[in-house]
Amino acid sequence: MDNNIWHLTGVMEENFNDYKLPSMLISTGFCDDKCSKDLFKSKYERGCSLCHNDKLVETTPYTFRELLETYTANIITKALVIAGKEPMKEFYILLELVKYFRTLSSDDIVIYTGYNKFEVLDKIKELEKFPNIIVKYGRWIPYTKKIYDEVLGIELWSCNQYAERLDNQNKKIGWYTEKEFEKSCKILHGEVL
Repeated sequence: MDNNIWHLTGVMEENFNDYKLPSMLISTGFCDDKCSKDLFKSKYERGCSLCHNDKLVETTPYTFRELLETYTANIITKALVIAGKEPMKEFYILLELVKYFRTLSSDDIVIYTGYNKFEVLDKIKELEKFPNIIVKYGRWIPYTKKIYDEVLGIELWSCNQYAERLDNQNKKIGWYTEKEFEKSCKILHGEVL
C-alpha cells in the first residue's frame, strides 16, 4: 500500500482556506464537469466551462508514502483535505488513501465533492466505516450567495453546498433534496415552473 500512486494536480503542505484547522491539501486530477453540464448545458455543449478548477490540468504521481510523510513531517497541519477536481471520480484510490492514512493518524480527513449526497450514497457508506471523515457536498453554482458551514468552519461558495461529519459528531443534514436540486437547475436555466 505504501507504493500506491495517485496522480494529483498539486499538494499544498499548509492550507488555511478549506477547513477550520490547518490542513494539507491534495488536489485530484480528474472530473466529469458535472457542474458545467448540469447548470450551463448549452454553453458546455459549445465548449464553455465555468469551473474554477479547469486550470488544474497537469498531474504528478505521488505515492501514498510521500503524501503521508509530508503530512506527518509538518507539525502545523491537523487535517487532510482532498479536493481539486473530483475525488469521487477516483473513489478506489481515494478509499485506499483513507485506509492508509488511518493506519498512521486519526486526524480529520475532509473530502470536497461536487456531487450531491444522493448521487454518491454507495461511496458514503464505505467512508462511514472510518472515524473523522467529513464530506462537503454540492456543485458550485455561480452568482449565488456564500454560506457559512459550521462543520467546516468556513464560507462555502454556493448556498446549496454543505458538509457533514460521517461519524455523527456535529452531523449537519443538507437541505437540498433531489427534487429541490432539479428545481434550482430549472430556475437557473430560465425554465418556467
